[in-house]
Amino acid sequence: MPPDVLNAATAQDQAAAWFSHLRSGEASPEDWRAFEQWRQSDQEHDRCYRHLEAIWQATLQIPESELRAALRASRPLAPVNKPRRRFAWGMTAGLCAAGVLAAVGIRASLDIEPSYQAALTTPRGLHEELRLPDGSTLMANTGTRAQIRFYENERVVDLYAGEVFFDVQPDRSRPFVVHAGQSRVVVTGTRFNVLHEQQQLQVTVESGSVKVQQGAWWDRDTRLLERGQSVYTAEDAPLGQVQKADLDTSLAWRNGMIVFENTPLEQAVAQINRYLPQAAVFDAPRFASYKVAGVFSVNEPLALIHTLPDLVPVKVQTLPSGQLRISE
Repeated sequence: MPPDVLNAATAQDQAAAWFSHLRSGEASPEDWRAFEQWRQSDQEHDRCYRHLEAIWQATLQIPESELRAALRASRPLAPVNKPRRRFAWGMTAGLCAAGVLAAVGIRASLDIEPSYQAALTTPRGLHEELRLPDGSTLMANTGTRAQIRFYENERVVDLYAGEVFFDVQPDRSRPFVVHAGQSRVVVTGTRFNVLHEQQQLQVTVESGSVKVQQGAWWDRDTRLLERGQSVYTAEDAPLGQVQKADLDTSLAWRNGMIVFENTPLEQAVAQINRYLPQAAVFDAPRFASYKVAGVFSVNEPLALIHTLPDLVPVKVQTLPSGQLRISE
């Protein structure tokens, strides 16, 4: 369980800590399970978390110009030496107290509920497809954790980790927004792929266009992607420049394949590890940058690991724990 949650004294503080942690891109599978247990263990926990989500949704309705002005003009409600765990809830309360929501006629209350919600989780080595009420479809790659919620004016996906291919039905009155760590992808209708792993994000567009944004509301960096383009970013790093994408390589996983094209060995092993029940240990630093190429089935990741000695001068050993070790 995250330290901020453990140190939180009240249900409100715990909800704020969970809300911040789950949107950070750093939440582990154990964290996600702990969150579900925390939320289901007490009705007050669930109420506080839903309240925070409602406030978040309400602030999304505020024109960015008004929100920027309110945030720049705001002053802390508590001394700066208050514990850090108070920040998230205090900031939200500060926005409400400053009258930001009232100024645009929006009430943040428990009555704001999604018209549809679903959780999407795929174990290692498996894919899953989910059809949404609006006709959009999500195809999730191995090790994906996401939550989907539909509201009157917005369709929202929180992608905590993993990879999802989105086929979004057009609806200009209700944008489709994907949150992943500190970034978000905004579309009305298109086909695109989002990979969110180890605090890194890559967005690739197959058709249509998407807007990728990073940063706070009042200081947001934006990239517009069109067909055949991608952008990469990492936590605490600037949003990258738009690049030409190799769609056949980037989207091969949808057909159960993994494509290496002059891929550094260490990076290739990291990709294979996503499909293994237990990640292999890479212990061959001299060959980390060795380039490999080939097309392989993701349904046989163990066989793929064992073919590496045919491509690179490395050894593959099985440790007593059952874990594989790749060494020189």
